[in-house]
Amino acid sequence: MKMTKKQIDMIIDNTPQELGGSQEYHTVNELGYHMPSQANWSYRAVFIVYNGQPLLVVKQFGAIRAKEAA
Repeated sequence: MKMTKKQIDMIIDNTPQELGGSQEYHTVNELGYHMPSQANWSYRAVFIVYNGQPLLVVKQFGAIRAKEAA
């Protein structure tokens, strides 16, 4: 499913900071993607298992994106 950048940003904003940059978690299921115009890459909204529960996160270049600390 195609997603908007706003939807991707909302998922990133709600991702626990300790997951940022991690590549340890394997994708359980993919929900959708967002490909910026003129890009040859995309953001992927995927479900992972985190603390025994499914969690929706965004992966970019294989790493989980999380909101950076201010």
